[in-house]
Amino acid sequence: MNRINYGLLSRIKNSAHTTSGLVTLAVAADITDAPELKESAVEEMAKMEPLPTLEEAQLIGLEATYTVLMAVYDQMKRNETSLACNGRYFRLPNPVFCFVCAKKHH
Repeated sequence: MNRINYGLLSRIKNSAHTTSGLVTLAVAADITDAPELKESAVEEMAKMEPLPTLEEAQLIGLEATYTVLMAVYDQMKRNETSLACNGRYFRLPNPVFCFVCAKKHH
């Protein structure tokens, strides 16, 4: 990687504090052939909210999107959570009353 690419990537990395910023960093890492930097951006993206949009997922590619989604899935399993009612999280195994659908979730 040449000095110009390194300088640009450093600037982008320093400003990548949001999901969209990390997507920009991952795309720039692809363009400049910096796989370690893309991997780092994807790992950080998996910890962020909101998750990448469809358009952002298309930009970062299938493998990176899969990595993000599997990290979220693993976190859900560790926290014993489940998705219900339009994507809101409910803690399991205790029943939780849902104000969205007016039912108890187990």
